[in-house]
Amino acid sequence: MRKNLFILLLIFPLIASAQLKIQVGGFVFENGEKFKVVKNEGVSAQELFNRCKNTLLGMTINLDNMSSENEGQMIVVSGKSSGDCYYKYMGQTVLSDIDYTIRIQFKDGRYRIDAPSISKVTSGVVPIKFEAGGRMKDGFGLAFKKDGSPRLGDLILSIEQYFNSIYESIEKGIASGVDNDW
Repeated sequence: MRKNLFILLLIFPLIASAQLKIQVGGFVFENGEKFKVVKNEGVSAQELFNRCKNTLLGMTINLDNMSSENEGQMIVVSGKSSGDCYYKYMGQTVLSDIDYTIRIQFKDGRYRIDAPSISKVTSGVVPIKFEAGGRMKDGFGLAFKKDGSPRLGDLILSIEQYFNSIYESIEKGIASGVDNDW
């Protein structure tokens, strides 16, 4: 009983602080948009850019490529989750890999973080395909039923938790001003 309570206490903050939700059309933030603007009054775009870059470098996610297309204006992160998301299939837990891109843009006093664009979700048993921009195609019936209700609720929840933890770390890192100057 204590073990179950402990697990619930660990999971509850992730569920309670969910920023992103997966719907039939892809990811949306709590405001219903596919992006979120976060204000940091009095902080320049360059400083926000540097804080974000330092935060990303310190995170324990698999970054295939982090490129700043415009120094001080935008960071595009291409990453891959390796077995961080899962679902149950015929009584077994199936680990899934996700290839994704996140774009973050900076202006003085604020930054805009876009919902992740998933290019591919794969697993050893059932391939689940996503179209660029997070719109499901071909594998639509695997994650959602035709009426839009979730079929693989545990996969959807684990993907939401994975990306919410990344976004929460990015936001906290930028807000706290992570310094990589040792």
